[in-house]
Amino acid sequence: MTSQKPSQSRRQLFIYDQRRRSKVLFEPLNERVTMYVCGMTVYDYCHIGHARCMIFFDLVQTVLESAGYPTVYVRNITDIDDKIIARCQRDEASPKQLTQRFIDAMWQDEAALGINQPTHQPRATEYVEQMITWIERLLEAGYAYVGDNNDVYYRISKFESYGCLSGRSVNQLVAGSRVDADPFKEQPLDFVLWKQSKENEPFWESPWGRGRPGWHLECTVMSQSLLGETIDIHGGGHDLCFPHHENEIAQAEPLTKKRFVNHWMHVGHVEIDREKMSKSKGNFFLIRDVLKQYTPSEVRFFMLMSHYRHPVNFSEDNWLSARNALSKIHRVCDDYLRSHRLVLDNGFIPQACWDAMLDDFNTPKVFAILFEIIKLYDQASHQQDSDLIDQCGRQVVNITEWLGLSVVSDIAVDATLVDSLIQKRSLARASRDWQQADEIRERLSEMGIVIEDQSTGTIWRVDRRSARHDGESR
Repeated sequence: MTSQKPSQSRRQLFIYDQRRRSKVLFEPLNERVTMYVCGMTVYDYCHIGHARCMIFFDLVQTVLESAGYPTVYVRNITDIDDKIIARCQRDEASPKQLTQRFIDAMWQDEAALGINQPTHQPRATEYVEQMITWIERLLEAGYAYVGDNNDVYYRISKFESYGCLSGRSVNQLVAGSRVDADPFKEQPLDFVLWKQSKENEPFWESPWGRGRPGWHLECTVMSQSLLGETIDIHGGGHDLCFPHHENEIAQAEPLTKKRFVNHWMHVGHVEIDREKMSKSKGNFFLIRDVLKQYTPSEVRFFMLMSHYRHPVNFSEDNWLSARNALSKIHRVCDDYLRSHRLVLDNGFIPQACWDAMLDDFNTPKVFAILFEIIKLYDQASHQQDSDLIDQCGRQVVNITEWLGLSVVSDIAVDATLVDSLIQKRSLARASRDWQQADEIRERLSEMGIVIEDQSTGTIWRVDRRSARHDGESR
Protein backbone atom coordinates (compact mmCIF):
# COMPACT_ATOMS: atom_id res chain seq x y z
CA MET A 1 0.00 0.00 0.00
CA THR A 2 1.20 3.48 -0.82
CA SER A 3 0.87 6.55 1.34
CA GLN A 4 -0.45 9.89 0.24
CA LYS A 5 0.19 13.20 1.92
CA PRO A 6 -2.98 15.17 2.63
CA SER A 7 -3.39 18.35 0.66
CA GLN A 8 -3.66 21.71 2.39
CA SER A 9 -7.38 21.81 1.56
CA ARG A 10 -10.03 20.04 3.58
CA ARG A 11 -10.69 16.40 2.93
CA GLN A 12 -14.23 15.38 2.06
CA LEU A 13 -16.07 13.83 5.01
CA PHE A 14 -19.40 12.02 5.23
CA ILE A 15 -21.32 11.73 8.51
CA TYR A 16 -24.54 9.90 9.35
CA ASP A 17 -27.02 12.57 10.47
CA GLN A 18 -29.74 11.23 12.75
CA ARG A 19 -32.23 13.94 11.81
CA ARG A 20 -31.97 13.21 8.08
CA ARG A 21 -31.46 9.49 8.80
CA SER A 22 -28.81 9.23 6.09
CA LYS A 23 -25.12 9.68 5.48
CA VAL A 24 -24.50 13.22 4.25
CA LEU A 25 -21.58 15.35 3.16
CA PHE A 26 -20.15 17.26 6.10
CA GLU A 27 -20.45 20.97 5.34
CA PRO A 28 -19.42 23.15 8.29
CA LEU A 29 -20.77 26.67 8.43
CA ASN A 30 -17.41 28.36 9.00
CA GLU A 31 -13.67 27.77 8.88
CA ARG A 32 -13.74 26.48 12.47
CA VAL A 33 -15.99 23.50 13.18
CA THR A 34 -18.29 23.73 16.19
CA MET A 35 -18.95 20.48 18.08
CA TYR A 36 -21.04 20.06 21.23
CA VAL A 37 -21.27 16.79 23.15
CA CYS A 38 -23.53 16.13 26.13
CA GLY A 39 -21.31 15.41 29.10
CA MET A 40 -21.65 13.81 32.50
CA THR A 41 -23.96 14.47 35.41
CA VAL A 42 -21.32 14.48 38.13
CA TYR A 43 -22.85 12.60 41.07
CA ASP A 44 -20.68 9.47 40.82
CA TYR A 45 -17.58 8.05 39.13
CA CYS A 46 -17.65 7.59 35.34
CA HIS A 47 -18.38 4.11 34.03
CA ILE A 48 -17.13 2.40 30.90
CA GLY A 49 -20.21 3.50 28.94
CA HIS A 50 -19.13 7.11 29.47
CA ALA A 51 -15.66 6.11 28.26
CA ARG A 52 -17.03 5.11 24.88
CA CYS A 53 -18.40 8.62 24.25
CA MET A 54 -15.24 10.23 25.62
CA ILE A 55 -13.00 8.12 23.39
CA PHE A 56 -15.09 8.40 20.24
CA PHE A 57 -15.46 12.18 20.26
CA ASP A 58 -11.78 12.52 21.16
CA LEU A 59 -11.14 10.58 17.94
CA VAL A 60 -13.62 12.75 16.02
CA GLN A 61 -11.75 15.90 17.02
CA THR A 62 -8.40 14.33 16.05
CA VAL A 63 -9.69 13.21 12.65
CA LEU A 64 -11.42 16.52 11.93
CA GLU A 65 -8.30 18.52 12.65
CA SER A 66 -6.01 16.14 10.74
CA ALA A 67 -8.40 16.38 7.77
CA GLY A 68 -8.22 20.18 7.72
CA TYR A 69 -11.10 21.15 10.00
CA PRO A 70 -9.97 23.18 13.06
CA THR A 71 -12.50 22.36 15.77
CA VAL A 72 -13.96 23.96 18.89
CA TYR A 73 -15.15 21.08 21.05
CA VAL A 74 -17.54 21.82 23.93
CA ARG A 75 -18.65 19.16 26.41
CA ASN A 76 -20.85 20.32 29.26
CA ILE A 77 -20.86 19.33 32.90
CA THR A 78 -24.25 18.96 34.61
CA ASP A 79 -23.56 20.06 38.17
CA ILE A 80 -27.15 20.51 39.40
CA ASP A 81 -29.66 17.67 39.18
CA ASP A 82 -32.01 15.55 41.31
CA LYS A 83 -29.41 12.77 41.46
CA ILE A 84 -26.76 15.22 42.65
CA ILE A 85 -29.06 16.52 45.38
CA ALA A 86 -29.86 12.96 46.52
CA ARG A 87 -26.15 12.09 46.64
CA CYS A 88 -25.39 15.29 48.61
CA GLN A 89 -27.98 14.34 51.21
CA ARG A 90 -26.56 10.82 51.44
CA ASP A 91 -22.94 11.99 51.73
CA GLU A 92 -23.76 15.07 53.84
CA ALA A 93 -21.86 17.23 51.36
CA SER A 94 -22.63 20.52 49.65
CA PRO A 95 -23.40 20.41 45.91
CA LYS A 96 -20.18 22.33 45.19
CA GLN A 97 -18.05 19.92 47.23
CA LEU A 98 -19.68 16.82 45.76
CA THR A 99 -19.64 17.91 42.13
CA GLN A 100 -16.03 19.11 42.28
CA ARG A 101 -15.04 15.76 43.76
CA PHE A 102 -16.53 13.89 40.82
CA ILE A 103 -15.37 16.43 38.23
CA ASP A 104 -11.82 15.88 39.48
CA ALA A 105 -12.39 12.11 39.30
CA MET A 106 -13.69 12.44 35.72
CA TRP A 107 -10.58 14.39 34.72
CA GLN A 108 -8.41 11.74 36.39
CA ASP A 109 -10.14 9.03 34.36
CA GLU A 110 -9.66 11.00 31.14
CA ALA A 111 -6.00 11.55 31.92
CA ALA A 112 -5.57 7.84 32.60
CA LEU A 113 -7.20 7.03 29.25
CA GLY A 114 -4.94 9.51 27.43
CA ILE A 115 -7.91 11.57 26.25
CA ASN A 116 -7.46 15.22 25.33
CA GLN A 117 -9.71 17.60 27.22
CA PRO A 118 -12.39 19.48 25.22
CA THR A 119 -11.86 23.13 24.33
CA HIS A 120 -14.55 24.20 26.81
CA GLN A 121 -16.28 22.37 29.68
CA PRO A 122 -19.07 24.70 30.84
CA ARG A 123 -20.92 23.93 34.06
CA ALA A 124 -24.69 24.29 34.14
CA THR A 125 -24.61 26.41 37.30
CA GLU A 126 -22.56 29.05 35.46
CA TYR A 127 -25.38 29.69 32.97
CA VAL A 128 -28.53 29.86 35.13
CA GLU A 129 -29.08 33.56 34.39
CA GLN A 130 -29.04 32.87 30.65
CA MET A 131 -31.42 29.94 31.17
CA ILE A 132 -33.92 32.16 32.99
CA THR A 133 -33.78 34.63 30.08
CA TRP A 134 -34.37 31.78 27.61
CA ILE A 135 -37.42 30.60 29.55
CA GLU A 136 -38.84 34.13 29.56
CA ARG A 137 -38.50 34.26 25.77
CA LEU A 138 -40.23 30.88 25.38
CA LEU A 139 -43.08 32.06 27.62
CA GLU A 140 -43.45 35.27 25.64
CA ALA A 141 -43.61 33.29 22.37
CA GLY A 142 -46.22 30.87 23.75
CA TYR A 143 -43.93 27.84 23.76
CA ALA A 144 -43.99 27.55 27.55
CA TYR A 145 -46.47 27.94 30.39
CA VAL A 146 -46.45 28.20 34.17
CA GLY A 147 -48.23 25.34 35.93
CA ASP A 148 -50.38 25.73 39.03
CA ASN A 149 -47.37 24.48 41.03
CA ASN A 150 -45.26 27.37 39.62
CA ASP A 151 -43.04 25.00 37.66
CA VAL A 152 -42.50 26.16 34.07
CA TYR A 153 -43.19 23.62 31.31
CA TYR A 154 -42.46 23.47 27.59
CA ARG A 155 -45.62 23.21 25.45
CA ILE A 156 -44.79 20.62 22.81
CA SER A 157 -48.13 21.09 20.99
CA LYS A 158 -46.85 24.49 19.89
CA PHE A 159 -43.77 23.06 18.14
CA GLU A 160 -44.93 21.36 14.94
CA SER A 161 -41.59 19.67 14.26
CA TYR A 162 -41.52 17.77 17.57
CA GLY A 163 -40.34 14.22 16.81
CA CYS A 164 -38.17 15.28 13.86
CA LEU A 165 -35.01 13.76 15.36
CA SER A 166 -36.45 10.43 16.45
CA GLY A 167 -38.64 10.21 13.33
CA ARG A 168 -41.81 9.50 15.30
CA SER A 169 -45.08 11.33 15.84
CA VAL A 170 -46.12 12.69 19.23
CA ASN A 171 -48.62 9.85 19.63
CA GLN A 172 -45.92 7.27 18.87
CA LEU A 173 -43.56 8.94 21.34
CA VAL A 174 -46.19 8.91 24.09
CA ALA A 175 -46.97 5.25 23.47
CA GLY A 176 -43.30 4.23 23.42
CA SER A 177 -41.99 6.16 26.40
CA ARG A 178 -42.29 6.09 30.16
CA VAL A 179 -43.75 9.43 31.21
CA ASP A 180 -44.19 10.32 34.87
CA ALA A 181 -47.74 11.38 35.70
CA ASP A 182 -47.89 15.11 36.39
CA PRO A 183 -51.30 16.75 36.89
CA PHE A 184 -49.81 20.17 36.18
CA LYS A 185 -48.86 19.35 32.58
CA GLU A 186 -51.06 20.13 29.60
CA GLN A 187 -49.77 17.05 27.74
CA PRO A 188 -47.79 13.99 28.90
CA LEU A 189 -44.65 14.88 26.90
CA ASP A 190 -44.45 18.48 28.09
CA PHE A 191 -41.22 18.82 30.06
CA VAL A 192 -39.91 21.00 32.85
CA LEU A 193 -37.97 24.16 32.06
CA TRP A 194 -37.89 25.48 35.64
CA LYS A 195 -38.49 23.41 38.75
CA GLN A 196 -39.39 24.75 42.18
CA SER A 197 -36.84 23.81 44.83
CA LYS A 198 -37.89 22.00 47.98
CA GLU A 199 -36.73 22.98 51.45
CA ASN A 200 -32.96 22.59 51.93
CA GLU A 201 -32.37 22.15 48.19
CA PRO A 202 -30.14 24.43 46.06
CA PHE A 203 -32.04 27.27 44.40
CA TRP A 204 -31.78 30.40 42.27
CA GLU A 205 -34.15 33.33 42.39
CA SER A 206 -36.40 33.63 39.36
CA PRO A 207 -39.67 35.29 38.27
CA TRP A 208 -41.40 31.99 39.17
CA GLY A 209 -39.89 31.60 42.61
CA ARG A 210 -36.86 29.85 44.00
CA GLY A 211 -35.89 26.90 41.88
CA ARG A 212 -33.47 25.44 39.37
CA PRO A 213 -33.42 24.84 35.59
CA GLY A 214 -34.60 21.68 33.89
CA TRP A 215 -31.93 19.34 32.54
CA HIS A 216 -32.95 19.64 28.87
CA LEU A 217 -32.59 23.42 28.92
CA GLU A 218 -28.96 23.36 30.04
CA CYS A 219 -27.44 22.10 26.80
CA THR A 220 -29.54 24.36 24.57
CA VAL A 221 -28.43 27.48 26.42
CA MET A 222 -24.78 26.53 26.92
CA SER A 223 -24.31 25.50 23.29
CA GLN A 224 -25.95 28.71 22.04
CA SER A 225 -23.81 30.79 24.39
CA LEU A 226 -20.50 29.22 23.36
CA LEU A 227 -21.01 28.09 19.76
CA GLY A 228 -23.80 30.18 18.26
CA GLU A 229 -27.30 29.53 16.97
CA THR A 230 -26.39 26.63 14.67
CA ILE A 231 -23.88 23.91 15.63
CA ASP A 232 -22.04 21.82 13.04
CA ILE A 233 -22.01 18.62 15.15
CA HIS A 234 -23.97 17.68 18.25
CA GLY A 235 -23.21 14.31 19.81
CA GLY A 236 -23.96 12.05 22.72
CA GLY A 237 -25.07 8.58 23.62
CA HIS A 238 -27.83 6.85 21.64
CA ASP A 239 -30.17 7.06 24.63
CA LEU A 240 -30.09 10.88 24.46
CA CYS A 241 -31.78 11.04 21.05
CA PHE A 242 -35.17 11.06 22.78
CA PRO A 243 -36.16 12.91 24.81
CA HIS A 244 -33.07 15.01 25.56
CA HIS A 245 -31.92 15.96 22.07
CA GLU A 246 -35.48 16.14 20.76
CA ASN A 247 -36.22 18.64 23.54
CA GLU A 248 -33.09 20.66 22.80
CA ILE A 249 -34.33 21.21 19.26
CA ALA A 250 -37.77 22.22 20.51
CA GLN A 251 -36.28 24.80 22.87
CA ALA A 252 -33.87 26.31 20.35
CA GLU A 253 -35.47 26.51 16.92
CA PRO A 254 -38.66 28.47 17.76
CA LEU A 255 -36.53 31.34 19.09
CA THR A 256 -33.61 31.35 16.62
CA LYS A 257 -35.72 30.47 13.55
CA LYS A 258 -32.70 28.46 12.41
CA ARG A 259 -31.74 24.80 12.31
CA PHE A 260 -30.21 24.07 15.70
CA VAL A 261 -27.76 21.35 14.58
CA ASN A 262 -26.57 20.33 11.12
CA HIS A 263 -25.22 16.87 12.02
CA TRP A 264 -26.54 14.75 14.90
CA MET A 265 -24.21 11.91 15.95
CA HIS A 266 -25.20 9.23 18.46
CA VAL A 267 -22.89 6.60 19.93
CA GLY A 268 -24.13 3.07 20.57
CA HIS A 269 -24.40 1.63 24.06
CA VAL A 270 -21.91 -0.54 25.87
CA GLU A 271 -23.89 -3.68 26.68
CA ILE A 272 -23.52 -6.51 29.14
CA ASP A 273 -25.17 -9.71 27.95
CA ARG A 274 -26.85 -7.61 25.22
CA GLU A 275 -28.43 -5.28 27.77
CA LYS A 276 -27.51 -1.59 28.03
CA MET A 277 -25.02 -0.81 30.77
CA SER A 278 -26.39 1.76 33.22
CA LYS A 279 -26.08 2.83 36.82
CA SER A 280 -29.83 2.47 37.34
CA LYS A 281 -29.59 -1.24 36.47
CA GLY A 282 -26.45 -1.75 38.52
CA ASN A 283 -24.72 -3.55 35.63
CA PHE A 284 -21.82 -1.19 35.13
CA PHE A 285 -18.04 -1.07 35.51
CA LEU A 286 -16.18 2.07 36.52
CA ILE A 287 -13.43 3.35 34.22
CA ARG A 288 -10.91 3.37 37.07
CA ASP A 289 -11.65 -0.26 37.89
CA VAL A 290 -11.39 -1.41 34.27
CA LEU A 291 -8.04 0.39 33.95
CA LYS A 292 -6.62 -1.75 36.74
CA GLN A 293 -7.07 -4.80 34.49
CA TYR A 294 -6.69 -3.37 30.97
CA THR A 295 -4.35 -0.74 29.56
CA PRO A 296 -5.61 2.60 28.18
CA SER A 297 -4.88 1.45 24.62
CA GLU A 298 -6.73 -1.83 25.18
CA VAL A 299 -9.76 0.14 26.38
CA ARG A 300 -9.55 2.46 23.37
CA PHE A 301 -9.13 -0.44 20.92
CA PHE A 302 -12.09 -2.23 22.52
CA MET A 303 -14.28 0.85 22.02
CA LEU A 304 -13.18 1.50 18.44
CA MET A 305 -13.25 -2.06 17.11
CA SER A 306 -17.03 -1.72 16.54
CA HIS A 307 -18.59 1.06 14.48
CA TYR A 308 -19.58 3.91 16.77
CA ARG A 309 -23.29 3.68 15.87
CA HIS A 310 -23.44 0.02 16.88
CA PRO A 311 -23.51 -1.34 20.43
CA VAL A 312 -20.40 -3.04 21.80
CA ASN A 313 -20.71 -6.02 24.11
CA PHE A 314 -18.67 -5.98 27.33
CA SER A 315 -17.47 -9.58 27.43
CA GLU A 316 -14.25 -11.32 28.35
CA ASP A 317 -13.94 -12.71 24.81
CA ASN A 318 -14.14 -9.22 23.31
CA TRP A 319 -11.60 -7.85 25.78
CA LEU A 320 -9.18 -10.68 25.02
CA SER A 321 -9.72 -10.11 21.30
CA ALA A 322 -8.81 -6.43 21.75
CA ARG A 323 -5.73 -7.31 23.80
CA ASN A 324 -4.48 -9.87 21.26
CA ALA A 325 -5.08 -7.56 18.30
CA LEU A 326 -3.31 -4.68 19.99
CA SER A 327 -0.33 -6.90 20.83
CA LYS A 328 0.12 -7.54 17.08
CA ILE A 329 0.18 -3.79 16.44
CA HIS A 330 2.68 -3.19 19.25
CA ARG A 331 4.88 -6.04 18.02
CA VAL A 332 5.31 -4.31 14.64
CA CYS A 333 5.71 -0.84 16.18
CA ASP A 334 8.40 -2.12 18.56
CA ASP A 335 10.20 -4.02 15.82
CA TYR A 336 10.18 -1.07 13.42
CA LEU A 337 11.21 1.53 16.02
CA ARG A 338 14.25 -0.50 17.13
CA SER A 339 16.03 0.63 14.00
CA HIS A 340 14.00 3.62 12.74
CA ARG A 341 13.35 7.10 14.05
CA LEU A 342 9.77 7.91 15.03
CA VAL A 343 8.34 10.28 12.42
CA LEU A 344 4.71 11.31 12.90
CA ASP A 345 3.17 12.70 9.74
CA ASN A 346 -0.38 12.26 8.43
CA GLY A 347 1.20 11.88 5.02
CA PHE A 348 2.15 8.31 5.96
CA ILE A 349 -1.49 7.33 6.53
CA PRO A 350 -2.63 5.37 3.45
CA GLN A 351 -5.44 6.80 1.34
CA ALA A 352 -7.50 3.67 1.99
CA CYS A 353 -7.46 4.50 5.74
CA TRP A 354 -8.49 8.08 5.05
CA ASP A 355 -11.34 6.86 2.85
CA ALA A 356 -12.61 4.53 5.57
CA MET A 357 -12.28 7.04 8.40
CA LEU A 358 -13.90 9.85 6.42
CA ASP A 359 -16.82 7.56 5.60
CA ASP A 360 -18.64 8.14 8.90
CA PHE A 361 -15.62 7.19 11.04
CA ASN A 362 -15.50 3.55 9.98
CA THR A 363 -12.90 2.40 12.50
CA PRO A 364 -13.48 -1.35 11.95
CA LYS A 365 -12.47 -0.88 8.31
CA VAL A 366 -9.44 1.18 9.33
CA PHE A 367 -8.36 -1.67 11.61
CA ALA A 368 -8.87 -4.19 8.80
CA ILE A 369 -6.57 -2.13 6.55
CA LEU A 370 -4.05 -1.77 9.37
CA PHE A 371 -3.81 -5.53 9.82
CA GLU A 372 -3.34 -6.02 6.06
CA ILE A 373 -0.36 -3.65 6.29
CA ILE A 374 0.97 -5.67 9.23
CA LYS A 375 0.84 -8.79 7.04
CA LEU A 376 2.83 -6.96 4.37
CA TYR A 377 5.32 -5.84 7.01
CA ASP A 378 5.83 -9.43 8.17
CA GLN A 379 6.32 -10.59 4.57
CA ALA A 380 8.81 -7.79 3.94
CA SER A 381 10.70 -8.72 7.11
CA HIS A 382 10.87 -12.34 6.02
CA GLN A 383 12.15 -11.29 2.56
CA GLN A 384 14.44 -8.62 4.10
CA ASP A 385 12.90 -5.98 1.82
CA SER A 386 14.13 -2.83 3.59
CA ASP A 387 12.14 -0.40 1.42
CA LEU A 388 8.85 -2.19 2.08
CA ILE A 389 9.72 -2.56 5.78
CA ASP A 390 10.24 1.19 5.99
CA GLN A 391 7.03 2.00 4.12
CA CYS A 392 4.80 -0.41 6.05
CA GLY A 393 6.41 0.36 9.39
CA ARG A 394 5.83 4.08 9.01
CA GLN A 395 2.23 3.44 8.04
CA VAL A 396 1.57 1.18 11.03
CA VAL A 397 3.10 3.64 13.49
CA ASN A 398 1.23 6.64 12.07
CA ILE A 399 -2.15 4.89 11.82
CA THR A 400 -1.72 3.69 15.41
CA GLU A 401 -0.93 7.19 16.65
CA TRP A 402 -3.80 8.67 14.58
CA LEU A 403 -6.25 6.30 16.28
CA GLY A 404 -5.00 7.50 19.66
CA LEU A 405 -3.39 4.16 20.55
CA SER A 406 0.05 3.92 22.09
CA VAL A 407 2.80 3.01 19.66
CA VAL A 408 4.44 0.91 22.37
CA SER A 409 3.01 -1.57 24.85
CA ASP A 410 1.44 0.45 27.64
CA ILE A 411 0.37 -0.54 31.14
CA ALA A 412 -2.76 -0.48 33.24
CA VAL A 413 -3.16 2.76 35.19
CA ASP A 414 -4.46 3.13 38.74
CA ALA A 415 -5.67 6.76 38.86
CA THR A 416 -6.02 6.63 42.64
CA LEU A 417 -2.38 5.55 43.03
CA VAL A 418 -1.19 8.25 40.63
CA ASP A 419 -3.01 10.95 42.58
CA SER A 420 -1.65 9.61 45.84
CA LEU A 421 1.93 9.77 44.51
CA ILE A 422 1.41 13.28 43.19
CA GLN A 423 0.14 14.39 46.60
CA LYS A 424 3.21 12.85 48.28
CA ARG A 425 5.46 14.60 45.79
CA SER A 426 3.72 17.93 46.47
CA LEU A 427 4.35 17.49 50.19
CA ALA A 428 7.99 16.59 49.51
CA ARG A 429 8.45 19.71 47.39
CA ALA A 430 6.75 21.85 50.03
CA SER A 431 9.26 20.57 52.61
CA ARG A 432 12.12 21.02 50.08
CA ASP A 433 12.82 17.29 49.99
CA TRP A 434 13.94 17.42 46.37
CA GLN A 435 15.37 13.91 46.37
CA GLN A 436 12.05 12.33 47.32
CA ALA A 437 10.21 14.57 44.85
CA ASP A 438 12.56 13.45 42.06
CA GLU A 439 12.21 9.80 43.06
CA ILE A 440 8.41 10.04 42.87
CA ARG A 441 8.61 11.78 39.48
CA GLU A 442 10.87 8.96 38.25
CA ARG A 443 8.46 6.33 39.57
CA LEU A 444 5.57 8.04 37.79
CA SER A 445 7.64 8.18 34.61
CA GLU A 446 8.27 4.44 34.86
CA MET A 447 4.50 3.99 35.14
CA GLY A 448 4.09 5.88 31.86
CA ILE A 449 2.82 9.05 33.56
CA VAL A 450 3.95 12.53 32.52
CA ILE A 451 3.44 15.28 35.10
CA GLU A 452 3.46 19.04 34.65
CA ASP A 453 3.70 21.49 37.54
CA GLN A 454 1.48 24.52 37.10
CA SER A 455 0.59 27.49 39.30
CA THR A 456 -2.75 25.84 40.17
CA GLY A 457 -1.18 22.45 40.94
CA THR A 458 0.23 19.40 39.20
CA ILE A 459 -1.58 17.85 36.23
CA TRP A 460 -0.81 14.47 34.70
CA ARG A 461 -1.42 12.42 31.59
CA VAL A 462 -0.54 9.03 30.18
CA ASP A 463 2.50 9.14 27.88
CA ARG A 464 1.49 7.21 24.78
CA ARG A 465 5.06 7.02 23.46
CA SER A 466 8.20 5.72 25.05
CA ALA A 467 10.97 8.29 25.47
CA ARG A 468 13.42 5.92 23.80
CA HIS A 469 11.55 6.39 20.52
CA ASP A 470 11.83 10.16 20.50
CA GLY A 471 15.48 10.29 19.51
CA GLU A 472 17.38 9.48 16.37
CA SER A 473 17.52 5.93 14.97
CA ARG A 474 20.03 3.67 16.64
